[in-house]
Amino acid sequence: MKNLIAALSLTIGFSAGLSMIAPQVFAQTISGVTPRIGAQDATQHAVISGVFSGDKAVDPQRVKIFIDGQDVTAQSSVTEGLFSYRSLQPLSLGRHTVRVEYANIDGEWQVANWSFYVRPTTASLEITSVTHNAVQPLNNDSPLLVTIKGTPNAAASVLLAEPGMSSRSLSASEISPGVYVATMPMQSQLGQAAVLGRLKRRNDQVFGAAAQPIRIKSLQPATMRPNDGMPRVTAMPSKEEISSVPSTNLLQPTFSRYADGDRVTTKGFTLAGKTEPSARIDIQIVSSTPLVGGLVNLGSTKLLDRAIIADTSGHFEVRVPAPAIVTSGTKYKIRAVARQGNVLSPTTQLILEQQ
Repeated sequence: MKNLIAALSLTIGFSAGLSMIAPQVFAQTISGVTPRIGAQDATQHAVISGVFSGDKAVDPQRVKIFIDGQDVTAQSSVTEGLFSYRSLQPLSLGRHTVRVEYANIDGEWQVANWSFYVRPTTASLEITSVTHNAVQPLNNDSPLLVTIKGTPNAAASVLLAEPGMSSRSLSASEISPGVYVATMPMQSQLGQAAVLGRLKRRNDQVFGAAAQPIRIKSLQPATMRPNDGMPRVTAMPSKEEISSVPSTNLLQPTFSRYADGDRVTTKGFTLAGKTEPSARIDIQIVSSTPLVGGLVNLGSTKLLDRAIIADTSGHFEVRVPAPAIVTSGTKYKIRAVARQGNVLSPTTQLILEQQ
């Protein structure tokens, strides 16, 4: 009995120590990136950008942007809600990688990676610039003016994404070949917003980001447009805009490498699966490790709690780190739910066991 009490005391003390050294996992994400994840048709003049999403503001002084492994932070525009970079020289043809390292105001760090391909320019849609007149806050009697320059004879619109609020869209008119203008009067309280321009023609569409955020007047909630056809800041702009509500059965994440009850044979593992194209998947993974012949459990350790974006085929993949202690019998409880627009899928759950 004394030996069992001693073992329990050691286990409890060791578990408390683990909670102090366990790595932090954050829900901070980057969304609305351009070019989109895995894009095969980016142009040589593409703007590389994204919107910071999460419960805490990002510290612009602690953001680093790498293109093909080269630090381009000094040549980029960075705010608490948006980052944007455009190369002075045309991007080379082929594959390019993007890595963004960033921390919120509490000093919590996160890293995002994606890649895209640049192809030879064709007669398809292209945005060469998105500019506006609100780098500095406008007076109450001065309307917001956003200008998109790109391929002529397309349908144009502007997406405004304010931190912590619903996004909204403005229609734009072509005032001369390839020059589109959208306007909005100032009203209510001042706020800051990232701005994305969109050109669409038949089944093709392209997005571009302004280099600087705009200082705008926030609309009241009653005037919000929650389903205006533009992508939410929590969803990736895809080349084929969703025109109908997706089936929740097709949206529900399915895993291809593991089934419920499978055994894990490595320290750390990779989950892969499928959902609807460009859907957001929220994944939570908790591990529990038994000790003393299974009589005592170290408690639960959160290994992963993050959102990822499926590619244009609906595929997604995420690397799961190993817990601090890995023994035979360690169990991994996995919960995944997908979101597309205002549609939320049923939850997919798996329990895996360490071999």
